[in-house]
Formats: sequence, structure tokens, C-alpha cells
Amino acid sequence: TSPRLHAALARRSRFARTAVGGLFVRLMDALSAFRRQRAQLLLAFVVSLAGQGLLVSMFLLGGVVIMPGVDPAVIAFLSLVGMVANAVPVTPGGLGVGEAAFASLFALAGIDGGARLMLAWRLAILPLAGLGAAAYVTGLRQRRERDRQSTGAPSPPW
Repeated sequence: TSPRLHAALARRSRFARTAVGGLFVRLMDALSAFRRQRAQLLLAFVVSLAGQGLLVSMFLLGGVVIMPGVDPAVIAFLSLVGMVANAVPVTPGGLGVGEAAFASLFALAGIDGGARLMLAWRLAILPLAGLGAAAYVTGLRQRRERDRQSTGAPSPPW
């Protein structure tokens, strides 16, 4: 559809004024903006799919150690559902929410160890978070140095 037609339909729709509808309209706007850049969309989709695959792999590796004898497909499914619950912004960083969600989901399936699996994931992700923090700080320093060189002014102490 044309962007004008899309905008007109989006404004008139009751669905578009709901929370889910608003997200849908934003998704359609993004797809419309990238409709001529299909290679980038495909690359983003593949990278996202790879990230989800790595996430499932981490949970499977932890799950077979923490919950031996449990079907790996059940671990994968419940872990991904639990991560959706973990994304609900109830507490800072989802701390406690993910553990409760995992414990409840796995308990509903008759499996003990859901909270331990979530805690194991949090511990496993710490080194990656440390690398991200180091890259962020390095980027800040490089930007501050570039700004200082371009203006000739001394950089601030922070």
C-alpha cells in the first residue's frame, strides 16, 4: 500500500488507537520506510533469528545440566515464554520477575528448577555484559577525544 493510504487508514482505525494497534502501526511504518531496502531487512531478520537461536541454545545447555531427563523441547519452549515475562518492566532489570516466571512456568509443567535456570542464565550473561560495558566506555572516550580534537577545547573531566 502507499504510505498516504496507510496513514489515512491508521488514523481512522479504532484498532490503531489501542496499545497493540499502535505497535502494529509503528511496525507497518518501519516496514514501509525500509521497503526499498530488502537486503537490510533480511539481514536484520537473520541476525535476530541467530540471536534467538543462541538464547535457546544457552537455555538448553543450562537446562540439561540443571534439569536432567527433561525434554529439551519443553525447556526451550518454557524458557522463551519465560523470557517474554521477564521483559515486563516490573522491577529494575527484571530482577526477580524472570525467576518467578521461570519457577511458575516450569512448575506448571511439573518440572523443578525453573528459577535456577534463570539464575544460571543471568550468571552466564555477566561476562557478555562486561564486554558491552567496556565497549561503551571505550566509545565514550573515543568520542570525547574526537570532540576535543575538533573544537580544540579541553575535554571535561568525566
